[in-house]
Amino acid sequence: MFQDWLDNTEYDVIILGTGFEESLLAGALSRAGRKVLHLDANEYYGGNTATFPLNTLEKVLQNEPISNFSSISSKSEDSENKNNQKAIDIPNTTPLNLSNTAPPLFKNVFISWSINSHKVETTKRPVVPAPIEKEEEGKGKGKENQTDNANEPQPSSSEQSTTQSDSSTKQESEETTHTQNTITTETNTSASEPQHESTPKSEEEQSVPKEANTNTSEANTPTTSTQTTPQIDTKTKFEEEIQTLCKQARFYNADLNPRLLFSIGKMVSTLITSSVGRYLEFKSIDKTYLYIGGEIQPVPSNKGDVFKSKAISLLERRSLMKFMQLIQEGQSSNESYTSFLQFVQSQGLSHTLQSFVLYAIALAVADQSLAQGEDLLPYSEGIDTIKTYLGSLLKYGVTPFISSIYGTSEIPQAFCRLSAVYGGLYILRRSAQSLLIDKESQSVKGIICTQGQTLACKYFVSGPTYLSSLLNSDNNNNNNESSKGDVASARLICVTDKSIVNSEGLIFLVVPPQTPHINNLHAIHIVQTDSSLATTPDGKYLLHFTTIAAPNSREILESTAKNFVTLNAGESHSSEESSSSSTTKPQVIWYTYFEMHTKQVTGKENLPKNLILCGEDIVGPFVDFKKQIDNVKTLFHQICPDDEFLQKVPDPEDVVWVTEGEGAEGGDVEKKEGGEEGQKKEEGGEKVEGVEKKEEEVPKEQEPHATETSQEQ
Repeated sequence: MFQDWLDNTEYDVIILGTGFEESLLAGALSRAGRKVLHLDANEYYGGNTATFPLNTLEKVLQNEPISNFSSISSKSEDSENKNNQKAIDIPNTTPLNLSNTAPPLFKNVFISWSINSHKVETTKRPVVPAPIEKEEEGKGKGKENQTDNANEPQPSSSEQSTTQSDSSTKQESEETTHTQNTITTETNTSASEPQHESTPKSEEEQSVPKEANTNTSEANTPTTSTQTTPQIDTKTKFEEEIQTLCKQARFYNADLNPRLLFSIGKMVSTLITSSVGRYLEFKSIDKTYLYIGGEIQPVPSNKGDVFKSKAISLLERRSLMKFMQLIQEGQSSNESYTSFLQFVQSQGLSHTLQSFVLYAIALAVADQSLAQGEDLLPYSEGIDTIKTYLGSLLKYGVTPFISSIYGTSEIPQAFCRLSAVYGGLYILRRSAQSLLIDKESQSVKGIICTQGQTLACKYFVSGPTYLSSLLNSDNNNNNNESSKGDVASARLICVTDKSIVNSEGLIFLVVPPQTPHINNLHAIHIVQTDSSLATTPDGKYLLHFTTIAAPNSREILESTAKNFVTLNAGESHSSEESSSSSTTKPQVIWYTYFEMHTKQVTGKENLPKNLILCGEDIVGPFVDFKKQIDNVKTLFHQICPDDEFLQKVPDPEDVVWVTEGEGAEGGDVEKKEGGEEGQKKEEGGEKVEGVEKKEEEVPKEQEPHATETSQEQ
């Protein structure tokens, strides 16, 4: 334990959790010169916005450890004496214990390897998979081998997993006939204390789809059902796909919370102004669609698309063009409406056009005809979203959306890199055990981390999941601090063998509320990615279904998926003789369903004065991070009221280095600590910044930005 103690024990800000808001705030604070310590109880970055290979995703969903790190249990007398010097005491404080939960929180987890689920006539006896014995595993790559005191955030999520292969080399060589079994895992669990140890496994063992083995308490023990079918003598093409998927699982990158970005949205603007975009690469989405009338219809992106659309009549086309022109010219800003729906209805748009405008362009999530309160899309927000949508068209592609290569988690990790470059310290698998509250001022003076070390801070930042015990305490519930309870998003992730629309790889599809035969209460957003985003191997596709969680969310999402893909292997193979390959739906090789839960809190009057509460929003809208960025800006100015939010980082080629006390030709160059190097002093009577403001541009796939930080470091 003592060997893990930090040399520095005093920080300006201690941040707990590496979710999007926490990471963005950490980058901004470090850029402003604050001393930041960033902790996370998990062994990966991203929190609710993390990205995983499929084999790692299964472990995370079932609350299993994803690496074989062992805790440091040995301590020498020298190390104990050395760390006694690091121990500090904060007088006149009272410890306030925190819960051991960490985001993300999963419930109702279901994992399915849909293999040979159709009936096969055979005289052979069904074979039940034997339990897999755990053996020693070699060291993996990427995040699974990161040291405990890593000061530099780790590489992209595409490198973070170990490979999967067959369970036994000897057994594989002896089998002359082979049939995989359908393994279905159902788990109903909430996050418990992060586990820091795992039983190593061999590489030969990891490829076989395995039964769930969740190491949780008895109360949270998941239920696991395994269905087996008899062996057959001939290996089908689908079984070969399964074997290939097992071996290539580490080449997939599946998002817990996929997000597309507007080409001129607030997230892209923040990446440009902060120069963080240099760490990222993006690609434009190929096409956007709306599922309406039982068909997938393209969303009109320009005047030509409007008049080519088969989903709307000639009169509706003219009405839609007139509506778009009204918003672009700003003529609607003089009107006063209680909601955006009221404005849309006042323009005389048909029900079909209202669906296009409300759910495919304005991106409303709740059924606007039934929505009340916060679920009702405000008029101003709807107008702003449509203006952003129209302004993003043809910016970097045909559609207004771009997506991060390697997954959504690259975005929070980019801001963690920025924080590390400017002195932020990052430690995974470490959390806050308790807060130290001053008895007089009732403010946070420091924390006691899970390694037992006392760390002092001026501000403490965390999300509601880590503070659940504090937010649910009787004191808070009896006063102004109120929790809205759990909110959740429902997710379905599928691996398919071909695209759901022709041969297009990157697709954004919206299923509006109250779609016939689905009866969904909220809009369903579907994102399809392929190898061009480095999220799948060549020839495979990932489908992400996202909506607001409801009691029957799994049935809704599976029913939705069946309109575009074949979830059951038997349905596809039994119809191959009567259906041509051009009309056969994509086959799902693997899929999982889960719900992500978090808490929403209103009011902070009864929290310690310098405790900053970040949001963990995982429910709509599911495009861009506008709401989160606005919230982080507010939190930043609470800590740094006089500093600029995410000041632009100078480009390396614009930095002029000189020895101290030596002037540069044409003016002196000032070298500052904390990352403010490269700013020139007054030159020729004018104060000139070391970096000229460049024309706004986002990383394009033709001119990708580097993802490394070696230049700044």
